[in-house]
Amino acid sequence: MDLSAFFSYVVVTTYTPGPNNIMAMRNGNRYGFRGALPFMLGMGSGAFIIMLASCLFNVLLSELVPLFLPFMRWVGVAYMLYLAWGTLRPHNPKKGGSMSEGNSYLAGLLLQSVNVKVILYALTVTATFIIPYTRAWPHLVLFSAFLALMGFSSLVLWALFGVFLDRWMGAHQKAFAVVMALLLVYSAVAISGLI
Repeated sequence: MDLSAFFSYVVVTTYTPGPNNIMAMRNGNRYGFRGALPFMLGMGSGAFIIMLASCLFNVLLSELVPLFLPFMRWVGVAYMLYLAWGTLRPHNPKKGGSMSEGNSYLAGLLLQSVNVKVILYALTVTATFIIPYTRAWPHLVLFSAFLALMGFSSLVLWALFGVFLDRWMGAHQKAFAVVMALLLVYSAVAISGLI
């Protein structure tokens, strides 16, 4: 496993703005860190469930259709490049509004179960970086827990941004986006097998 590509992809995908991170930042800003914690715990639990389900799904696919894994690798490359492009677009978490008003554990869990970014991320990261190297259930559970904890740490960070660093992030948003986009492109190229 190319650990540098794996960690680059996990860090960039986990910490870039998305529905969960924006909700964590908004809830941190509105309710404080302690008030946002139940919602973030719900999202963290949902991430673990999705990661584990993705591992199972990818194991079944790889056993049933061995030709599917190379296809998923290229889907992963395309998705990473799409995310790189998306990170360069301006994001304004204060605007726009189809975000749920719920701030509970259950609201976080339910939001996570319909979060397309997390589902695609889970399918991509498990098919590309985990299933080709291990199918042992203890490993899959540990990888799922690790990825869910990474996601939860991102939520904590974004909630703290909402509490303390909202102005600073607005001032440095472009530089942050460029660095994240470049790391995603690096990850995509590394897993494509082209280098």
